[in-house]
Amino acid sequence: YYDKPQDVSFWMKDTTIPLTICFFNEDFECISVKQGHPLSEKAITEKNVMFVVELNANADVTPGDEIDFPGDDDDYVM
Repeated sequence: YYDKPQDVSFWMKDTTIPLTICFFNEDFECISVKQGHPLSEKAITEKNVMFVVELNANADVTPGDEIDFPGDDDDYVM
């Protein structure tokens, strides 16, 4: 766990399914969405990231969307 945003990098080397990778800032706002391709060794990078969420490919998430984590309040919204 980090208490400040970080520059992050992912790859899909051993992942056999496509993923949507969503990057969030400290305000729980999506700052970018990138597609991960199965078995790719190409780096997927983003700067100033506080949280990352990996979802099934082509998930309906766009920059500007916000996320609430369970326990923050009564509802889970994405």
